[in-house]
Amino acid sequence: MLLSASSWAFTLCIEDIDYPPFTLSNERDEQTGLLIEMVQLAVAENDDAIMVLRYPWKRCIDKLRKGQVDALLAAIWSPERDAWGAFPKYPDQPLTAPDRRLRLWSEEYRVFVPLQGTLRYDGEHFTGLQTGIGAPPGYVVWQRLKDAGALNGSVLQPKAGLRLVALNRLDGYIAEYNIGLHQLQALGISEQVTLLPQVYHADDAYLVFSHQFQRAQPQLTQAIWQSLGKIRRQHGKRLLAKYRSTQKP
Repeated sequence: MLLSASSWAFTLCIEDIDYPPFTLSNERDEQTGLLIEMVQLAVAENDDAIMVLRYPWKRCIDKLRKGQVDALLAAIWSPERDAWGAFPKYPDQPLTAPDRRLRLWSEEYRVFVPLQGTLRYDGEHFTGLQTGIGAPPGYVVWQRLKDAGALNGSVLQPKAGLRLVALNRLDGYIAEYNIGLHQLQALGISEQVTLLPQVYHADDAYLVFSHQFQRAQPQLTQAIWQSLGKIRRQHGKRLLAKYRSTQKP
């Protein structure tokens, strides 16, 4: 889906699942949402265009690594991820964490549990594990759960995972706070699920370019990151309120 007119467009890969209020499709199959609109505004500031492609998350990563798409929305940084994507770094510190002033959004991942569940989290360790905890496959939180031995082996997207939590068939499911709350409302299970008080993971999400595209367009990539930082500061709260109020369960 071409979001603005230009003589050419760079390709942006997003996950092929709607995650309101951040990414969603409308009735005309147009891509919209808080993060999509932020990128659209940043691209327009730089007289460019984007074409949105939707694939499973791991396929988006693979395509970015191979240079088959130009950018990916949106990813949390880890040192290992520098191998497949270009994050906005400080000019003299290419091997360190990104410049968080240029982040797309700050995300908070919470643990959604059954009302009568046994799972507890003290900020470091889980207790009361029986069936394990789910998370979106390929996400940083998924890997963290796996490393801790707390991951449920099933591949579960948020909608399926939260349904199992409501049925008390899964100890818990970890999702971004805004996305999880919307899914509970959409599924009509808000009264059956609650949140553990401790935040499981808080981090920044970035627009990530392929290394190939950054090498070919270093000034454009930096300009778009700079625009995104400004747009988040100036319009982030307004856009979040907009998509919270317009999204339908």
